[in-house]
Amino acid sequence: NQKIWLSIGRLAERIFLEFSNSGWQTSIFVAAIEMGFNKEVQKIINISQAPQLLFAVGKVDSLHKLTPRHNQEEKIIS
Repeated sequence: NQKIWLSIGRLAERIFLEFSNSGWQTSIFVAAIEMGFNKEVQKIINISQAPQLLFAVGKVDSLHKLTPRHNQEEKIIS
């Protein structure tokens, strides 16, 4: 139900913030679930139920170029 999903979202946010605070980066893979890769994930981690959230945690040891940021005013169509 909606309350459970909200609680799960808050827990996931808390987990990601704790990782970030410890110097780790997180990345959520929404498309992997939406595109039907859940069967492969089930096999890899040996579970019978379909995963609902897939994410990775790691440390980047090299510098990456940041994606460009745009002003909100540039993107608003009136």
